[in-house]
Amino acid sequence: MEQTGANAANDLESLKPDFWTNADVGSWLKLNGFQHLISKFRDHDISGPVLMMLSEQDLRKPPLSLQKLGEIKQLSYNIRRLQLAYNVTPTKSHKYLRHSDSIDSGSKDMRSS
Repeated sequence: MEQTGANAANDLESLKPDFWTNADVGSWLKLNGFQHLISKFRDHDISGPVLMMLSEQDLRKPPLSLQKLGEIKQLSYNIRRLQLAYNVTPTKSHKYLRHSDSIDSGSKDMRSS
């Protein structure tokens, strides 16, 4: 879904973040001025469900280890706006993980381990 401008924005708006792929997250990063982070997020398999669970601490700590305070704060703000738009709070973000796990019917239920 590597698009630019209004087309990419419209496509992202029509698809809830819990269905975003890594490429969709890359499009979202680009739309928000963080295109330089696309490869880092892709390398760490950050899809929409994972993006919705990220906190400011996740951005600061390894493995992402972002270093610039302004970048950390701005990206954290944009993620929080996305979470609020979809009514996701830290206590509700676990639903994204369960949803992702259930997509692959062959994956083992993590709670039974």
